[in-house]
Amino acid sequence: MLIITILIFLAIAYKAYEFYRWKTAQLSFAGKTVFITGGSSGIGEAITKRIIELGAKKVIIASRNVKEMERVKKECIDSQRIQIE
Repeated sequence: MLIITILIFLAIAYKAYEFYRWKTAQLSFAGKTVFITGGSSGIGEAITKRIIELGAKKVIIASRNVKEMERVKKECIDSQRIQIE
């Protein structure tokens, strides 16, 4: 019974450690080129804006709606780093 209790405790402690590492991870896209499909709306738009904030050298966004891609490009912090395809 003691061994089972110890194993359960270790499993919980390990999961807590994994969660802590995931929450405290520092993302950096500095110097990277990122290609995002569906970057004109929804999750793709949010990812585009966040990747620019995280320092990507260049973000290439692809979508069927060119007008919406232009809007996303204008709304970003540094629109010179965005290329529309």
